[in-house]
Amino acid sequence: LQALEAQCGQRTILKYMEGLQVCELSAGAFFQKVRSFAAAFEARNLRGCHIGIMGANRVQWLTGFCAIYLVDGAAVLLSPDLSDRELSERAAQVDLKAILFDDALNETVANAVFSPDFVRVNLDHVPSTDCRCPVAQPDPESLACILFTSGTTDTAKAVMLSHRAMVAGVCHNVIGHTFSAQLAILPFHHVAGLASVLNTWYLGAVVCLGQKMKHLYRYLAGMQPDYMLAVPSIIQALMKKLKNAGPNGGELGWNLQLLGCGGARFLPDAIRFFHERNIRLLQSYGATEAGGLGFDWEMTEECRDTIGKPCEEIETKILDGELWLKSPSVMMGYYKEP
Repeated sequence: LQALEAQCGQRTILKYMEGLQVCELSAGAFFQKVRSFAAAFEARNLRGCHIGIMGANRVQWLTGFCAIYLVDGAAVLLSPDLSDRELSERAAQVDLKAILFDDALNETVANAVFSPDFVRVNLDHVPSTDCRCPVAQPDPESLACILFTSGTTDTAKAVMLSHRAMVAGVCHNVIGHTFSAQLAILPFHHVAGLASVLNTWYLGAVVCLGQKMKHLYRYLAGMQPDYMLAVPSIIQALMKKLKNAGPNGGELGWNLQLLGCGGARFLPDAIRFFHERNIRLLQSYGATEAGGLGFDWEMTEECRDTIGKPCEEIETKILDGELWLKSPSVMMGYYKEP
């Protein structure tokens, strides 16, 4: 993050939309906000704490997330769809000391049960300050982030990623492809959504914030991203829209050149559809426990049913029918579940 600010300066690193208006934020302006948030956290004695963050894909979310690291905290990523009861349970599960949240989640946070000294910080009302707090220099092996698994095979578990794992998971190339702007439409509390944003910055590209799925087509036309990471249900919606939209969706005012997909099995029949429209397809396969790295490949009709090859930082083997991974990006373990 420090390198991003130093190298990008006044270059735009974020785009977002307010109605039909496209707004831009430079690295300098963004990190000024980050330092202001960090000073507010410091004033509330949150240095070194487990700090939850819960909200939509917004500038405020990313600002709060980055500020947690300036005060040597560990970011706990929480779904905005949690009920107040579920939020209470997650907070107790991971020893949460504070939560950052959107205005839209006021009621959920107000009704949740926390410890008596728990700190609530509304991301839409963080006081602005020019105060600077000491920048943390954490141990690479120390806890940086906690994410929850989907719970598809058991109850959701709290996955711990170290600082080293976070860096390994985001500082890599998207299998040799370049792009100028990525539409960040996947929720930030999932490893794919978060890692793709940090990876975009690492590669020197712009993050275009997709706050609400219902405005997907508005984002594609307004902010002109040439890359998007999605799930199969979004891919199917794009196919309906792109049917008569010309190369790269040009007839709709889009500039979509690269499309990544993960999270569920992809429809092989869609490969030819996108290739005919000059859009390259990437397939990603991974798990929260593996951090931001996994298997990737550029989809072709010649090899339709595969998870692809591991990123170069990963060692793999198949043992007793299970796929084993070894990488710096792999989790430290589950929180308090050895």
